[in-house]
Amino acid sequence: MKEVYWSESPVQRAVDGGTGSIVLQDGEPFYRIHNYHVMPPFLVSLVSGTEHWMFVSSAGGLTCGRRNPDHALFPYETDDKVHDSVSTTGPFTALLVEDRGKIRLWTPFSGNLSTFALERNLYKNLPGNRLVFEEVNHDLDLVFRYGWSVSDRFGFVKRSCIVNTGRAGRRIELLDGLRNLLPFGVTRQTQTGLSTLLDAYKQAEAVPGLCAGVYSLSSILTDRAEPCEALKATVAWSTGLPVPQVLLSEDQVEAFLSGVPVESEPQARGRRGAFLVQSAFTLAPDSEHSWYVMADIDQGPSRLAGLLGQIRKGVATATIEAD
Repeated sequence: MKEVYWSESPVQRAVDGGTGSIVLQDGEPFYRIHNYHVMPPFLVSLVSGTEHWMFVSSAGGLTCGRRNPDHALFPYETDDKVHDSVSTTGPFTALLVEDRGKIRLWTPFSGNLSTFALERNLYKNLPGNRLVFEEVNHDLDLVFRYGWSVSDRFGFVKRSCIVNTGRAGRRIELLDGLRNLLPFGVTRQTQTGLSTLLDAYKQAEAVPGLCAGVYSLSSILTDRAEPCEALKATVAWSTGLPVPQVLLSEDQVEAFLSGVPVESEPQARGRRGAFLVQSAFTLAPDSEHSWYVMADIDQGPSRLAGLLGQIRKGVATATIEAD
């Protein structure tokens, strides 16, 4: 076997994986697949007690929504396209980690090759309503996890957590969130047949004073000569990160990855919707930090005002977990 280098760093390989076992996470039994990424991509569904539907690729891409594909949060696609959508749709995380006088770039779950010594695990609880992705970075002594669940009150919930397993503190700057969010009024036919035109009608606005964004269409797409206003919206928001900056598009992602400071975006037009939060904090040895990103569809004026009012007052972690 040849040793391959990426610049001056050797490319690391996962030597084994695909084995399953029952483990405990936070006192709850989960089925774990160790180093699942050595297997061909597969689709996982999440169970909901209400009207949610969610299909997640082991590669990280996903589609989800309420009721039917005409009310999707992320584009409704066949499973092969969901597998391929990992680079454009769904969760995104990038970390700049101070380590021995240098700043290391770590983008968890970004492909199967890395210069870091990595271990990946996929967990699903026995009832089938929680799914957790985990990447262990043995070189940085850090563990990153994110998990999906659904909430009748808050929509689709992504909980993320960074654990410092080392003996030294870590200064971490991160960019975390969701990409390719769909606004209200996008039917399956519109997604598949008018996707380019659809992007031109998309608009997003940050909510002043809150870590939240509202995504809508400037007009419902129609071939009739009549006004057709979009009266509902998609909303995304986050809690748990210190002094966050909100980005509503992917325009500044490459700047962040190269160490250039990013600026909050008050609005975005004619672009695919993204909700990305930039923040920084110091993680002490043997400690962890967790936060939430949530998104929901079909938010009319009264529901949206009520939700934003709740966010202003503060939503406790226990409230999110209990719903």
